[in-house]
Amino acid sequence: MMLSKIIKLSLIFLAYFISGKLGLELASVNTFSAAVWAPAGIAIASLILFGKKLWPVIFLAAFFTNLTTTGTIFISLGIATGNTLEGLVASYLITHFAGGRSVFNSARGILKFIIFAGFACMISVTWGISSLLLGGIAEAKNYSSVWTTWWLGDISGAILITPLILFWTKKYQYHWNNRRLLEGVFLLFGIILVSGAVFNSIFFRIPSYLPLAYLCIPLLVWSSIRFDRRETLTAILIMAVISIWGTTRGHGPYSLYSPNESLLLLQTFLDVVTVMILALTALVADRKRVDRIFQSTLDNMSEGFQIIGFDFRYLYVNDAVAKQGKRTQDELLGHSMMEMYPGIEKTEVFKYLKKCLLERKPHEMDNKFVYQDGSEGWFRIKIEPISEGALILSIDITREKEVDEMKTEFISMASHELRTPLSAIKGFISMINDGDYGKVDEKLVRPLSLVAVSTQRLINIVNEMLDVSRIEADRVKLNLGNFYIQDLIEEATATLKPLIAQKNLQLKIEKRERLGVNVDKEKVIEILNNLIGNSLKFTEKGSITIRIELKKEKVVVFVADTGVGIEKKDQAKLFNKFEQIKFKRAGNVSGTGLGLYISREFARKMGGDLWIEESAVGKGSTFAVSLTSSKRKINKSEQKRK
Repeated sequence: MMLSKIIKLSLIFLAYFISGKLGLELASVNTFSAAVWAPAGIAIASLILFGKKLWPVIFLAAFFTNLTTTGTIFISLGIATGNTLEGLVASYLITHFAGGRSVFNSARGILKFIIFAGFACMISVTWGISSLLLGGIAEAKNYSSVWTTWWLGDISGAILITPLILFWTKKYQYHWNNRRLLEGVFLLFGIILVSGAVFNSIFFRIPSYLPLAYLCIPLLVWSSIRFDRRETLTAILIMAVISIWGTTRGHGPYSLYSPNESLLLLQTFLDVVTVMILALTALVADRKRVDRIFQSTLDNMSEGFQIIGFDFRYLYVNDAVAKQGKRTQDELLGHSMMEMYPGIEKTEVFKYLKKCLLERKPHEMDNKFVYQDGSEGWFRIKIEPISEGALILSIDITREKEVDEMKTEFISMASHELRTPLSAIKGFISMINDGDYGKVDEKLVRPLSLVAVSTQRLINIVNEMLDVSRIEADRVKLNLGNFYIQDLIEEATATLKPLIAQKNLQLKIEKRERLGVNVDKEKVIEILNNLIGNSLKFTEKGSITIRIELKKEKVVVFVADTGVGIEKKDQAKLFNKFEQIKFKRAGNVSGTGLGLYISREFARKMGGDLWIEESAVGKGSTFAVSLTSSKRKINKSEQKRK
């Protein structure tokens, strides 16, 4: 532990000392004023990483760097004090007000770093030049040029070196493969080739008067997007070393001025490029982080999430989709649905997916999927159009369907078992009331009537249960025929007219030409009885109006009332099984909550539909049922559709 600490401190000391000596070798306006000063970045990064307790190492490294240059202890102590204060002030401000090690993770953090580092460098420069003036090494008339050179050299060192050290000492999460390694080699060769040619006349000579420094920027942008930040900053360092070396030798676009001015211009260019690339890498890293979180979230979802391209290829699938499809993600990605699941193009879900891709229309459905091994699975599918093609969300409801099927079978069995004794009870009560077993005592007439009514209600409930079980099992039989809708309305209202009159309601049937429908007569009468019966239940005064319209190849029957109406939030629940809406103004209304569900399913089986046209609380409701006109026959898909 102690040995590793000594090695770490020794490396920091040597890095500071060696880079400092190299920087001072390039000084021209003053022995101590270097246009390239990497130690500033080393000091700031080291103090951010290891804390203020490291300051003695920075102080000693700075002291010996300057002492071996002048041999004056006083001046060396003064400059070393300024260098140490520079690192302490910058690291303190960055740690407490800019996120510390995370300072380069955002554009705001980068801006704060530049401001704090620039301020700290001013302290170092002012302190150092004051030491030179007091020691007689510098003249007051050269103060501004020496100060500017010193400050620009320090700030450049901070901008170039600090992020490089921070990212190289950070835990590395980047994964290399052969393809990425080859790309990295090409990028490195490109950086060396372009910067060598532009700044150093290596490989081939480019005239210095041509301002071609910007040719390096696309390569750095490429690195920012494709590689991690430490690789990108290393590329900048390689470019900086080559360009500084070339500029001091009189090559490149910045070598046309005095040695000091050339280095300052070059450092300014490198600073601007570094800041720009740092901001870009922060944005790219943030985007990659969000993508990783998003992908991790999607991969861990229990719901299936897949993106299908316009050519029906899998662009993205999460783990749930792979499990649902009994394939691996690698098998699916890049391949078409037809390749992975032969015959899928003949399925219902593929039809709606194609419609979504071509017409950009969403769709929701429950889909039965048959695997190649013959097994089946049920999935609730939601298809949405997106820019890449279509997004499919899928939930495995196989178990839910199995439970529903068992429940349906139980209800069907129980209903069949109940119907026989109920029919017997109804028959015996009718025979008793008719006097088949002798004269009925007057005291028993009313109780027997109530029993008969209750028995009929039970029979209706059982019949509804049987209808539901047939619908769920897709065993509804249709006896289609051609009928006039007016005749069916008359037959449906005939049994309800006495009840309508009893409530002093008006029944209005609007007259129009006779329209034929191709339907199952009994089921249409049941639908109409249900709609008119509901209006009767929830209407205390006013009227019930029935009107007919012909829309394209559909005959639409509207049943409107002046009853209590239905709130907007409750309208979506109306067609759910066993769903009853409570109405304050209507009191307790009996029923199973199955009537509208059964009616809508019957309408759909016959190729039509049933919906609520409009409703307002206190004003009434209008329901509509569409039926197939007798001008054409119903096709099989309409008969089977739910």
